[in-house]
Amino acid sequence: FKNLFDWMSRIDGKLWSNKPMLLMATSPGGRGGATVLEIAKGRFPHMGGNIIADFSLPSFGQNFSENRIVDSHLNNELAMAVKKLELAI
Repeated sequence: FKNLFDWMSRIDGKLWSNKPMLLMATSPGGRGGATVLEIAKGRFPHMGGNIIADFSLPSFGQNFSENRIVDSHLNNELAMAVKKLELAI
């Protein structure tokens, strides 16, 4: 992420031109990429990102199987985040 962010920060102006964004992160640990997600949520608006929603999937190995999220609560959270993005487009 840091390498990508460093290159994006070199572009003049508002990179995303206020386009709606759904930020997502995952990791094998219980925080689900929370640190990188918080960094992105703090910095992307300065680059023209219009963050509509975000989603974090913790413990990827336990919560994802057979091409889907197996935890119903997390699956509902993702569905709500996607719906918010759809409504913003």
